[in-house]
Amino acid sequence: MLTGMKNKVFISYLSEDIDNVHRLRDNLESNFINVWLDKKQIRPGQKWEIAIRSAIQNGAFFIACFSSSYFNRPKNYMNQELEWAIRELTQYNDTNIWFIPVIFDDSDLPEFVAGKRLRDLQYIRLYNNWEEGVLSIIETINPLPKDVQRMIDLLEYSSDKIKLEVIDELMRIKNPRSIQYLINCLDNNGVQEKAAEALGKFSDIIAISALADKLNTRDKNFRMVIERGIIDNRSVSVKVLFDLLNSDDDLLKVRSYILLKKINNKKVIENKYLIDRAAKQMICDQGDEIRRFENKIACVGNASDNYDDCLEKKKEYARMVNEYKIAFGNNFDPYPEYKSSIIEHIDDLYIYPVDTTLKCKHTWAVWDSNLMYCTTCQLGT
Repeated sequence: MLTGMKNKVFISYLSEDIDNVHRLRDNLESNFINVWLDKKQIRPGQKWEIAIRSAIQNGAFFIACFSSSYFNRPKNYMNQELEWAIRELTQYNDTNIWFIPVIFDDSDLPEFVAGKRLRDLQYIRLYNNWEEGVLSIIETINPLPKDVQRMIDLLEYSSDKIKLEVIDELMRIKNPRSIQYLINCLDNNGVQEKAAEALGKFSDIIAISALADKLNTRDKNFRMVIERGIIDNRSVSVKVLFDLLNSDDDLLKVRSYILLKKINNKKVIENKYLIDRAAKQMICDQGDEIRRFENKIACVGNASDNYDDCLEKKKEYARMVNEYKIAFGNNFDPYPEYKSSIIEHIDDLYIYPVDTTLKCKHTWAVWDSNLMYCTTCQLGT
């Protein structure tokens, strides 16, 4: 891990790119790389020119951030930082990596800076693939231990059986650098539960955010592992879950709210009325969309595509209402007219209070009359 002034990474940038710079800084710091940024590091009363020059000379690496903004501002202080950095670079031999150029958009590097041809240096285009580019920077600045790198290689190219063994070992080692590779495994059905379990062992906001983004999964077992990891890391999870309350995905919203209630966060309880009102509005919006589909079918006849689309929307609506009833209690029953509308228009789809003798304990659910199972929890009669 990089520590101390001698091991800080200096980032040179223009103010127009500050959002991308902060994102890059956060990615590096979450991988235990110390970053030097002028506005954060220079103390009140300190001579900024001396502080910046010293930070460049003593830095372990120099990252130069370019974008179209650089060419739109030919006169800028970044040029001075680049000149100092080029002087420092001339003291390194050709095999040492110290100066790392990155590009935030589809522009290019300046051809020459302080007499040095920058395009001779390997650069990274972050806008093409941010995660892959940042990972390349991290591996350059702070290479993985050989045993961990070997496991990462196996994780990318082996069978699911070997991947499960590798994830177990990574879970035991708990190297933070393995987080991004574990996140990539969340999309692999064969190993996603084990990957979610491993990510839940890291009290890391990137790991928990990746888990939370998968809360809308239809796989109940996968979701249970995700929820356990989020609840076990409540000190990190609360902010992530609150952010998801503003998501465009209704399922993410309601499941985030459910988890916040389980964590028993006081702020959630205090804001229940506002969230409840937002939930009712979303149910209303979805009901209105169903009505529009029904009207479309009425105009063009029972065209199979429209009918199937409407059926799927009604099923999704029923699942959503069930999620909200779990979140807000059984008395949450906004716009009941939509419920009767669904039953009225589709013969083989029923929404009704579920008998307590059945395996499914939902207050009400969608049941397929032919298959006889609850499409919300996948339990049959």
